[in-house]
Amino acid sequence: MEDKKSFYSEHSVALISAFSAISVSIITGMFLLLSQPSSKLSENEKIIETNDSIVGCWNWSNGSYIQIKENGDVLNGFVHTKWKVKNLLKREYSIIWPPIIDSLTISKDGSSLKGTNSFGAQISGKRLKGKSSELIGKWKWSNGIPVLVKSNGIVTSLTFKGKWSKINDAWLIKWPVDDIIFMSKDGQNLSIVNQFGSVTAARDKNCDV
Repeated sequence: MEDKKSFYSEHSVALISAFSAISVSIITGMFLLLSQPSSKLSENEKIIETNDSIVGCWNWSNGSYIQIKENGDVLNGFVHTKWKVKNLLKREYSIIWPPIIDSLTISKDGSSLKGTNSFGAQISGKRLKGKSSELIGKWKWSNGIPVLVKSNGIVTSLTFKGKWSKINDAWLIKWPVDDIIFMSKDGQNLSIVNQFGSVTAARDKNCDV
């Protein structure tokens, strides 16, 4: 009788030990599985680190200069509105200009966007990187005045408005005075000469975003 009790006791201990080991293995496996980041999250993080983000400064197809900030703000001159993500994996975004909504997709290289608005009108834009040989972009004159050069040939600065054109290796801006502009080789600085003297300007690399 005692042999049977001993037998059952030993087998009970063995079963309990085996069950405990299996339970620990299952719990450990579940912990490791849950602790691993999903492939979708990793892909999202990968996209955020590239130029696929809509944040930045853009030249719109209608000549507007659009600034899109990380905090969700969109600035178009005196017009302020908001943007949001539609599908980050597909690089799709929305900009809400009540009552109009722009639905936009960023190109794979992050340099341009295109889409339509709620009325079906086509929209496109080019990212301003501030490192090309083009005059288009936002500049700060040496006297502290900001100057915005648009792709449609318009130049604005505070309450002033003028027009620009290319002349050989220089540019001409015609507003109350005629500015002849020469650009540095790296595309980051300007030398400006007019009938009243000369000034310099530096490209706004941060685009105020």
